[in-house]
Amino acid sequence: MVETAHTPAAPPRWRRWAGNFYVQLAAAYAVVAAAVYLRAFPFRSHYGGKIWLTPLNAYWDPRFTPWAVVAAVAVAVAVLLAVWGVRTRRLWLPILSAALGIAAVNFAPGGGRAFPFRWLERTLFDTRLLFRAPDVFAGYVEATRAASCHCRTRPGLLYWVLGALDRVFVQNVYAIEIVIAAAAVASVLLLYFGTRAVADKDSGLAAAGLFAVAPALLIFGPGLDGVNCLIGTAVIVAALKAATSERPWPWSIAAGVLLAIAVTTSYLLIVTAAFAAAFLLAGALVTRRWLRAAATVIVMAAAAAATLAAFQAATGYDHIAVFKRAYWANQALPSAGANVIKLIVRAFGAGGEAAVERAQRSYGIFVIGNLYATFFAMGVPAAVLYFREIRTVIFEKELRRSPYGVTAIAFLIVFLAYNFSGLVLGEVERVWLFLIPGFLVPAAVQLTRMARGPYGPKVLTVTLALCGAQALLYNILLLTPF
Repeated sequence: MVETAHTPAAPPRWRRWAGNFYVQLAAAYAVVAAAVYLRAFPFRSHYGGKIWLTPLNAYWDPRFTPWAVVAAVAVAVAVLLAVWGVRTRRLWLPILSAALGIAAVNFAPGGGRAFPFRWLERTLFDTRLLFRAPDVFAGYVEATRAASCHCRTRPGLLYWVLGALDRVFVQNVYAIEIVIAAAAVASVLLLYFGTRAVADKDSGLAAAGLFAVAPALLIFGPGLDGVNCLIGTAVIVAALKAATSERPWPWSIAAGVLLAIAVTTSYLLIVTAAFAAAFLLAGALVTRRWLRAAATVIVMAAAAAATLAAFQAATGYDHIAVFKRAYWANQALPSAGANVIKLIVRAFGAGGEAAVERAQRSYGIFVIGNLYATFFAMGVPAAVLYFREIRTVIFEKELRRSPYGVTAIAFLIVFLAYNFSGLVLGEVERVWLFLIPGFLVPAAVQLTRMARGPYGPKVLTVTLALCGAQALLYNILLLTPF
């Protein structure tokens, strides 16, 4: 699927008055307010038995400090940098905006919510425990027995990287935090290139601007999920480039290698492989270039398999044994609930742990709550832009058949399948950070169209300002234990 990138033009009937955006935005904020007030997705926490509010993993705990005033000014500057970058086509400005925003939002409350990220210290404790083992690769399963449940349910790459950083910076947590935050900021750059591959430069800059002030990135980017975001975004961007480039093979190989790295980093990132396959299949349906699509998938899969096999042969790290350990360790978590994999395992007479039956997190509430939390975390204005644009893509044939439309629809299908599988019940504001870029591509295209209209500059400024303000208020007013 190769086509010159351009911002897809919506047909006349979809060119709605910009004022509709503000009406829809007001309605979205009304839904958010109602969900918080009614506690629409309640879950009694282990942390003092508190009832968590929405988004799913946060409860009301305002913490105003003098830093909050300084942070508010810094966030305002970050928003202006992002707006200026989009309007003047300077990519380095949204990147600088993301770095400033992450620093400002996380320094604002002080205490347990400021740098270093709370769970980074816990992960470093596990990392130092692992590195006492004779072999942190071949002996990974055995070495995790004394570690926390988070370590036992993950593959090892993040811990090895943290261990290396821990030695390089002589156990300086602040330096490690800055490196991790830099990885999250780098994902803004990758999103620009991915959007540009299926749209154009203006849409790429708009996507970078939206991501630079997205609440999920500013709040959770300094955590290890910022690293997952960088790797997950890299897999998706490489797949997009493989499908849209005249020379797909280098990009196909790169996507496969990155996918292998993703699998060794977090099992959640496997969903990026599903997106790549769905995107290439949908592209083949549209263009009838079946041979190219099949060859691209085969090359990606072969590159991923070869990378995993080479790593195992060189280090002794057993991918299958680590995955089994992660699966069974996950069953002991009190938040474990029914999902597709567990239902299949139990159908064959295994995996009927009591923890599944006495799950604290209801499947029905949380799969709907995950949708709400995901769109909340990307920024309410960005979510409104996304829904405006995806409606256009779905109902307009010309857009559906473009590389951009194929990207948007394939991502939405994979995301919905992933969500309703029930594999992740909660914490999605954090752990699904790597999925946010997939929603920001259509949102950026919609914003680009609106920015070219008579009210465009105001819409751009209002959108980015509200996203940045949401991130700041989220971290000041709500406490997220993760």
